[in-house]
Amino acid sequence: MNLKEEHKKIIRHALGACTVTATTKRDYYCTTVGDPIAEGMVSMGLMRRGGIINGGRDQYYLATAEGAAAVGLTLPE
Repeated sequence: MNLKEEHKKIIRHALGACTVTATTKRDYYCTTVGDPIAEGMVSMGLMRRGGIINGGRDQYYLATAEGAAAVGLTLPE
């Protein structure tokens, strides 16, 4: 899959791996509910929706195994 650099950065951030060689530590990315980039990544199968927080304003997005693999990482245990 040919990903935009922006998508790669979001997946790495979600996994707590801000560099390609970092070990994954977590699996979440928080942004506003309905964020178009995050929702696009859900449509591409790279992330899935998580819980909604902060009175319905923000939502967690979680990397999928496919999303992690697309940036050379694996999901944390």
